Amino acid sequence: MEVGQLRHVRAPRVRDWVALLDSARRLAGATGRLLSAREASEYGLDLLALAETDGLTGQQRQILLMHGEMWLVRPRWEREEMIGLLGKQLETYRRFSLSPQIGAEIDKFTGELKELRAPGF
Repeated sequence: MEVGQLRHVRAPRVRDWVALLDSARRLAGATGRLLSAREASEYGLDLLALAETDGLTGQQRQILLMHGEMWLVRPRWEREEMIGLLGKQLETYRRFSLSPQIGAEIDKFTGELKELRAPGF
């Protein structure tokens, strides 16, 4: 690679809820505007990929697509706003027919997100 060229490494897309939660954790842990924008875009792409997996209803698929597009259309967020949106979206997925283990992981993570938001609200 020559000096001045950008290198893009494509991250593998998620194919299950465990991987999506890992992606959400990376987004929540991102700091700095550029890093968080990159992670928001990656998370949006992961939502789109998960929407293509089996076992979802048409409505669930549409929700994942809509949520993924939000992160892609607007990848830069203020931290508190980003944490709030991420938490609300995860609470929506909790209403899907997911395994009890995934539901518990979502509950645990949304609790952690609420703690992150608490000082500002």
